[in-house]
Amino acid sequence: MLRGVQILTIACCLSGPALYAYELDLRPSPTCVFSGSFAQSKTLTGLSAPLESSGVFFYDCSRGVVWKTTAPLMETLVLTRNGQSFKVEDARVTALFTRHIKLLGELMNGLIGGNQDYITEHFDVSDNAPETITPGKLNHLLLVPKNRRLKRALQRIELILPNSEILVDNEVVNISMLDRNRQWTRITSTKLVDFDDAENTIAACDGLSSITAQECALLHVSGEL
Repeated sequence: MLRGVQILTIACCLSGPALYAYELDLRPSPTCVFSGSFAQSKTLTGLSAPLESSGVFFYDCSRGVVWKTTAPLMETLVLTRNGQSFKVEDARVTALFTRHIKLLGELMNGLIGGNQDYITEHFDVSDNAPETITPGKLNHLLLVPKNRRLKRALQRIELILPNSEILVDNEVVNISMLDRNRQWTRITSTKLVDFDDAENTIAACDGLSSITAQECALLHVSGEL
C-alpha cells in the first residue's frame, strides 16, 4: 500500500521541480538546463501523519524533466516535452498513457520552463503576499486554475520564491498545492546546478550521481520503447 501511495504522491506534486522561472511578471528563467533537490510532505485523508519524501530532479526545457524520489522509496517519473511519460522502478521502465499523466507532464514542463503562454492560458496569477510581509527578498504568488481539466485536479497553487533582483547561491522555492480533495502537498525545492544551456543534455544529466543513465536517456525517447 505504501508503494502505491508514494507513486500517487509524486504524481500529485505537479510543480515539484521548482518554479525558478517566475517573477511577478512571469519572465522565464535565463537558464534552460538545471538540476536540484526537493523535500516533500503530503497530507492524506485517513493518515494521522503526512507522507514525507525527498529526492532530486533534472530539467531541460527542450526535453523535459526527470523527477526522482530517493527516500523513503526509489521511484522516478520522466515527463518529456513530446508528451511521453515513463516510470522507472528497480531499473524497470513502464510507459504511462493515462490522461492524468499527460496533464501532469504538460503542467510540470509548462511551469518549470516559465512558459508564459501556458501559464496565462491555464491559470489566473496574482500576488499572494500576506499584509504583514514587507516586499523584499521573497515573492508570493497564487495560481488558480482556469480550465476544467486542471480544476478537476487542483484548487490552487501557492508559491514563495526568491526575488529576481536578489542574488543567491542556491535558490529555494516553497510550493503548496491544494488538490480537489482539500489535501495539501508542500514542497521545498532547491536549485543547485545550472548547466548553461548544455548542448549535450544526456552528459549533463549523467553527471548527477543520483540519476541513472537509463533515466537520463528517456528524455531523448521520440517513439515507442
